[in-house]
Amino acid sequence: MHRTPFLTRRLWTVVLFAALGSLALLAATGAASAAPLDPTLSLTQLQAMLDSSGTGTVDGYFKTVVQGTTIENIPCEVTGIAPGQAEDGGPLITFNATGPVIAGIGGIAAGMSGSPIYVSDAGTDKLIGAVSYGVEAAGGGFGMATPIERMMSTETATSSALSVRTLAHPVRVGGALIRRVVVAPSRTAAHAVKTRPGTVCVVPLAELQITGIPADTTMFRTLQHLMANEGIDVRSRMLAAPSGAGTTSGAAPDLVPGASVAAMLTRGDPLGPDFLDDAVYFYGVGGVGTVTYRTSDDKLVAWGHPFFGSGRCSLYMNDANVLQTVPSILDPFKLAVPGLVPRGTFTEDGMTAIAGTTDSLPAQVPITVHAVCSDTGKTVDSTSYVTSWVASQQQFAGLVPAAIWPALWQAGDDPQFDGTISYTAEIHLSNGGDEYTVSKAGMWDSIYDASTVLYLDLALDMMRLTADPDGVATPTIESVSMSATLTHTHNRARVADVSVPGGLRVGDNTVKVTLWPYGSMTDQTVDVPLKLARGTMLSGRLYVQAPYLGIDDMGGGWIGYEVPSSDSTPQRQTLGEIVDGINAQPTMNEVQVAYDPDNDDSYSDWNSNWGDEATVTAADAGTFTLGAKSKRTTRLSLGANPQRVRRGGTVMLHGSLSHAAGATTVALYARSMSGGAEKLLAAAVPVRAQKHTHGPTLYTFTFPVRHVGRNVVLKAVWDGDGSYLGATGLCRVRVATR
Repeated sequence: MHRTPFLTRRLWTVVLFAALGSLALLAATGAASAAPLDPTLSLTQLQAMLDSSGTGTVDGYFKTVVQGTTIENIPCEVTGIAPGQAEDGGPLITFNATGPVIAGIGGIAAGMSGSPIYVSDAGTDKLIGAVSYGVEAAGGGFGMATPIERMMSTETATSSALSVRTLAHPVRVGGALIRRVVVAPSRTAAHAVKTRPGTVCVVPLAELQITGIPADTTMFRTLQHLMANEGIDVRSRMLAAPSGAGTTSGAAPDLVPGASVAAMLTRGDPLGPDFLDDAVYFYGVGGVGTVTYRTSDDKLVAWGHPFFGSGRCSLYMNDANVLQTVPSILDPFKLAVPGLVPRGTFTEDGMTAIAGTTDSLPAQVPITVHAVCSDTGKTVDSTSYVTSWVASQQQFAGLVPAAIWPALWQAGDDPQFDGTISYTAEIHLSNGGDEYTVSKAGMWDSIYDASTVLYLDLALDMMRLTADPDGVATPTIESVSMSATLTHTHNRARVADVSVPGGLRVGDNTVKVTLWPYGSMTDQTVDVPLKLARGTMLSGRLYVQAPYLGIDDMGGGWIGYEVPSSDSTPQRQTLGEIVDGINAQPTMNEVQVAYDPDNDDSYSDWNSNWGDEATVTAADAGTFTLGAKSKRTTRLSLGANPQRVRRGGTVMLHGSLSHAAGATTVALYARSMSGGAEKLLAAAVPVRAQKHTHGPTLYTFTFPVRHVGRNVVLKAVWDGDGSYLGATGLCRVRVATR
């Protein structure tokens, strides 16, 4: 059955399942073509047995593990062959499981997917197929099986359509007569089906399951949403595993028909005891089902349905230990621990089965983490692995960097870390003979969950690296590494103000950014150099902001993010160009400053407040920054009347500001043209606002300068306000010689 919960090696269990209908991917070949070692019975032969039985049914049994690694025989009654029931229009075998095990657990359990079904033919038990479908949210013994001959044949594409069929021979289950069956491609599709009496909905419940991430955390919800964007539906269960479950000791069980088998996308070294439980746990992603058959050349075929329907694949093949088959009248399931050591490789993910070999192991990518909590000194080092095939698939891009999270959780003793994480990270990758490195360094701070925000930063980068919309930037991920320091002391500050002493000018400027540090009433000032090229228009807007990397920590356990859209880039990009773009991204401990002149009307990047012609710079703030501020430039005009005056005479200064937010003042200075120190004439000359009915408000000021005895340069300085940058105006007054 597809509804296979996958056991963790720690307190929590998280279960996700694939929405196969939305994937609609081609399987390159069938699951397997070699014959099973067990004797088989074809559909034609099975139908003949049903027709000659007198009751229209044939007694049989299927092999599966109910607890531990011991294979048990579960009695069942084969009731018919339903043509056109499978997702691709092929036939399925209907059966009704019986006996004390089924009665005790409430029905066919998730995790029985692939359990081989046998019937006796002239005294010989013959394999007819594998358990693959169960009734959605209804429990009971009714199920459907994939015929063995279809598991051995070449397959085609998955289907997203519902299939509705009337059974040739109605089946009575638990007192109810089933006449029609709706086959849904996913749980999502099944939830939309409203069945009537006599109709059931069966589902291929292929589940992608994750260990190492508690189901009630922001991290799980974020990963859940991220995978949903890739067409993978998600559900979770939160279960307590018995203390000490999942130990690495003991002989590995044989992968024979009826044995539990896990298809793993990742594997990890044990991280040690969970701080909530003494069970060993690790980060792992995969699913657990049952072996259907083996072949003479060491091939293994399992599950009786697809995992992702991806065709060719490369997944770890692991054994599994069933701790318990959890009873439920609606949804019984196996609580199973996947083995830590891979036993082989699943190489095919076809419509009717997954298949692989025990001869070799997948190529893999190491993900290493060194995490230290500076508050306690606790250090956690972890190594996880993901198959190289999985690492290169964009649909799994969010799963790869998720391997960093359990180590951060353990180092900080907090599954939703409230504090600051400083980190460095590297992603090594190649394309053909060329090698590249993504190098990141910075910090993330959150009062809700800094570790999840850091994860998202890397996940969005992995999406950019694996997108390859034009087929010219196919990456091979070689390794991922991170070193992180965690502290519950917040190191963050909000952008409060921006100013430019004397106003913007062509050439060198010093932009002063005022920050409000968290937990302090003392402002922090960051000086950001900004150089404007000759010819730059000085009418425009100055922006200062914390860098935006597509992530919004909205609080309350919710984090917004923007999935990068690689197919909307204006130009094709090589892998080297994509890596360079990621490496050029600002870090969250910087402040960005941009000046955008009014004659810039280009906005190719809708994420930016400024256009392509803006002058952009940044500086290290030494703290995680939040917020933004922008101000328009202001023009200050200054004149004198008269411009030439007799020695000792008086000059009336008059000036105006092009913009102001309201009543304000300017400061006036005088300096001899022959040199010397600047002299303050007036510290606060009032600026009057003159409103006009059919025109802009004028902001003007006047001031008499008396006893002018030499040639002087007069200067007016406005410091700006909350909406406009400051500005400076100059004028010259000469003393008449006679």
